[in-house]
Amino acid sequence: MQKRSHKLILLVTGMFLLAGLESALMPVQPRGGTRLEIKAGSTGLGFYGSYHLPSAAQLGNGTFGGMLSFQLGLGRHLGLEIAASYSQFKTTGSESGLQEGSLLRIPLQLSLKGRLPLGKLTIFLLGGAHYALNQFSLKDTITNNWSRAGFTVEEAVESGLGFQGGLGCEFAFSRSLALGFDARYLVAKGEGEFRMTDHKTGESASGPLSEIQLDQMVFSLGLIWYL
Repeated sequence: MQKRSHKLILLVTGMFLLAGLESALMPVQPRGGTRLEIKAGSTGLGFYGSYHLPSAAQLGNGTFGGMLSFQLGLGRHLGLEIAASYSQFKTTGSESGLQEGSLLRIPLQLSLKGRLPLGKLTIFLLGGAHYALNQFSLKDTITNNWSRAGFTVEEAVESGLGFQGGLGCEFAFSRSLALGFDARYLVAKGEGEFRMTDHKTGESASGPLSEIQLDQMVFSLGLIWYL
């Protein structure tokens, strides 16, 4: 976790190096025409389809999802992004972690973006933090089997903080519309709880599910509408 945090710090530092490099190498272009120009105060809305690839085997295979973003220009080379992504994983089950079921994750992300405009193409780096809303539900066959034996079983994954970093590009079609692609890595570990309740007595027994690995690589493709 500490090594990954160091990588994210280096990634954010790279944003500012890119901005300085662009200022030194790119000639000043005249204003006007149909070129998309991001500046302080510019805002944009992004609508993406995404593919989420988990790093932990217990989260199963990759899954499709989506992402919405709001972008605020802080200058020609720097911006702020607020994003919410959606994904649902089919867990495979493990003795030390989650059993078979479905894990819904909605990370609410705040990122700083360093931009390198190259005409219609803009390359960017991003880094920041997120708060992920998690909801887990056990597979029906598991809950039904325990119910027939006289017990209710539940597993839960707590919502929590994490970090993200990535890179991407945008290609402008006009002054207000661009095609965007990015690849970002979300770093997160979750805490959870297992609970079993006896139907007859109402007594419950519970235990922790610690350090559930929730890292994922997210590839997103979509349209950004600049207002």
